[in-house]
Amino acid sequence: MWTCRIYQLCRIKTSILGALCLMTCAVFLLLALGDEFARYTRPRHGIMSSSPGVGLTALTFDTDNKLRSRHPLEQSNVTGGDFLALIRSHNTGKGNHGAPADTSSSFRWALTDLKRSSSEGREELNQREREGNSRPVVKNGSLRAQRNTVSKESQQKVANATFLRQPKQTGSVAQVTEFRSSASFDELLSGIYWSDAVETLIPKGVGQYEADQWIKKCSHLKIKNLEPATEERCGRQKNGFATFDDGSKMCVRYRAPSNRFIQGEVLSYWLSRYMELDNVPPVAISALNSSQWLSHGEMMISHLNWSPDEFVGLSMWIEDIDNTHYKTSRVFMPEPILKALKTNVPVSRHNLQSFLERTANTDATGEHGRVRPMSLNNKKMLDAVLALVQWGTMILFDYLTGNYDRVSSMLDGADKDNNSEILQEPIRNLRRSKYGGAKLWMVDNESGFLEAYDLMYGQLDNGRRFVKFQEQMLQTMCLFQKNVTSKLEELHKMAQPEEFLKNFAAGRDGLLLKIEESESFNSFKTKFTKRLNSVMQWIRYCHRLKVNSGDILPS
Repeated sequence: MWTCRIYQLCRIKTSILGALCLMTCAVFLLLALGDEFARYTRPRHGIMSSSPGVGLTALTFDTDNKLRSRHPLEQSNVTGGDFLALIRSHNTGKGNHGAPADTSSSFRWALTDLKRSSSEGREELNQREREGNSRPVVKNGSLRAQRNTVSKESQQKVANATFLRQPKQTGSVAQVTEFRSSASFDELLSGIYWSDAVETLIPKGVGQYEADQWIKKCSHLKIKNLEPATEERCGRQKNGFATFDDGSKMCVRYRAPSNRFIQGEVLSYWLSRYMELDNVPPVAISALNSSQWLSHGEMMISHLNWSPDEFVGLSMWIEDIDNTHYKTSRVFMPEPILKALKTNVPVSRHNLQSFLERTANTDATGEHGRVRPMSLNNKKMLDAVLALVQWGTMILFDYLTGNYDRVSSMLDGADKDNNSEILQEPIRNLRRSKYGGAKLWMVDNESGFLEAYDLMYGQLDNGRRFVKFQEQMLQTMCLFQKNVTSKLEELHKMAQPEEFLKNFAAGRDGLLLKIEESESFNSFKTKFTKRLNSVMQWIRYCHRLKVNSGDILPS
C-alpha cells in the first residue's frame, strides 16, 4: 500500500517537472525567435524601411551619431536626431508634404523631403518616381545640425537641405550651409561676378524710398538745435550737427566760399543712387536764407560764423554707425586687396579660394583635429566675403568720383614716407555698421568729382600721383557686383554721361543749379567719360583674361 502511494507521488512530481521543463524551453524558443525577428525588422542603431518603391534600405549611425549608409545619402552629414525628428513628424501627420501617418511610409517621405530640398536633384527624383524607384539622392549637400534633438528646428534643417539656401536676413548674420568641394565654391561666384546668393547676405542700408522721403522733408523741416561739429560728429569744426523739429539729426556742411565741395558731394550721392548703392548717406542742399532757418536758427548760424546768404549740404545722420566708439566702427583694407597692391595680381577666383580656406581656419583646426571646410556659418569667412564685395564696388565708385580722401590719401602717405604699414591703418571715411559690423558706410564724399578732378588734372605732378594711385586701386579687383556693372554699362552707352549725371542730380535736387558753377565743372565735363571708359575697359579685361579660372595678369 505504501509502495503504491510512493509510486503515485513520484509520477505526479515527474509530470510537474516535465511541464516546467517544457515551459522553460518554450520561453527560450520565443526569446530566440524574437531576437532573430528583430534582426530582420530593424537594424541595430538604425532604421529600416520596406516602403513600396524603396525596398529594404538599412541606415546606421556611427558613434558620432552621423548618418551612414551604402546608398547615395552616404555623403550626407544629417544627424540621427534630425532624421528621426523628420520621420516622427510625418508619423504625427506634420510632415512638409502631408505624408500619411503610418510608419511604413514615413521613411520614404523623410528621404523624399531631403531629395526635394536639393534643387540640383529635383529632376532626378521625379525621374526615379516615374520609374517606380523613389529613393532620393542628395548631391553636394551638407547639413550640420544639433545632435539627438527632436524639434521643429532639427526637422527644418533636414527638410531644407539645399546646398545654399536663401538666408533669413537678420541685420548682418545669415545662416548658410557649408561649402564642401571646389564645385561648391561655384555658389560664391558666377564668372567674375558675385552670385545673387552672396549679394543677398549684405545687410541693407538706406533704401531708395526711405532716401526720397528724407530728401523731400529736408526742404520744409524747421531747425530746432544747431551745434558745432566734433571729430565724432560731422567732422570739421566749421560744420554743424543739427536737430530738426521732427527729431531728425543731420550733419550740416558749410564750405563757403568753396561750394564745389557741396556740389561734389551731391553729384557723388546721385551717382551712388544710379549705381543702386545703399551705403552712401543721402544728401540735400539747403539755403540758409530759407524759411526753415528763420527764428532761432538765425542766432545759431551767427554763432557758427556762417554767412546767411550761403548754401549748406544736409547729410543724413546714420544711426547704424557707432560714432562714440571709433574702434568698433573703423575699417581696415582686406588682406587680398593689400596683397594685390603689392604684387600687381588682382583678387580673382583663383586666389580668393585659398584666402577663404585660410580664413575659415585662422583660430583652430576644427572638431576632432579636422580642418574646417569653408562655411559661411563661419563668421570670419562671412565677414571676409561681404567686405570684399563692398570693397570692390567702393573701388569702382571712388575711381569714378576721383575721391582722394579715402584710400588714395593713404597710398599717398605710404608712398611719401616709403612706409607700406600706413596701408594697414584704419581707412579714412569708411565706417562699419555697429549692428553686426558687416555693412560698410562710405561717408564724407565731398571731395568727389569737382575738387578731386581739379587735383588730378590741374596740378600736373601731384595730380599724376593721384591718378596713378587710383589706377592701382582699380586694378586690385577682378570680382564685381553684376547689377553695378550693368548700370555702369548702361551709363557708358550714353552719348554724354556727364550731362546725364548732372541732370539726374539736378532733377532731384533743384538747388544744385542755384549754386554757381565754378571752373571745376570743366574738368568734370571732360574727364568723367574718360574715367568711365577706364572702368569698363578694366571689367572687360577681367572678362577677356578669364581671371575667374586662375589666370595671372601681367604686372
